[in-house]
Amino acid sequence: GKTRMAKLIHDLSDRRNEPFMTVHCGALSDNPIESELFGHQKGSFTGADRDRKGKFAEVGKGTLLLDDVDVLPLSSQVKLLRAVEERVYEPVGSNKTQPVEARLITATNLSLKAEVEAKKFREDLF
Repeated sequence: GKTRMAKLIHDLSDRRNEPFMTVHCGALSDNPIESELFGHQKGSFTGADRDRKGKFAEVGKGTLLLDDVDVLPLSSQVKLLRAVEERVYEPVGSNKTQPVEARLITATNLSLKAEVEAKKFREDLF
C-alpha cells in the first residue's frame, strides 16, 4: 500500500510526467545505500569500476520513495538530512555538489518516534 499511495501522490501532482522511483532501503547493505541514493565515482570503493548515477540524479524532478527508511544507518541518515535540508548532495568519492530536485517520500512500518527514542533514528531527520 505504501508504494501505491506514493505513486498516487506522484500521479496526481505536477510531477506526473517526471520519473517515479522506489528504493527499498531494507534490501540494501550499509555500503551500497549511499551509492544507490547519491551515486559514486569510479575508484571510490572496491568494485566501483565506473561512475554511477544515484537515484536522486536518475529521478531528477520526479518523485523518489524511500521505503523502510528506518533501516538507514545513522551515517547515511546524516547525508540524507543534508539532501533534505540543503537540497544538495555529493556522490560517494566526489567533492562536487549536486542539486536535489526530487520530491522525497519516505515510508516505514515502524514508529519513527520510538526509533528516535531508542537512538536508532536521527531526531532532526524525523
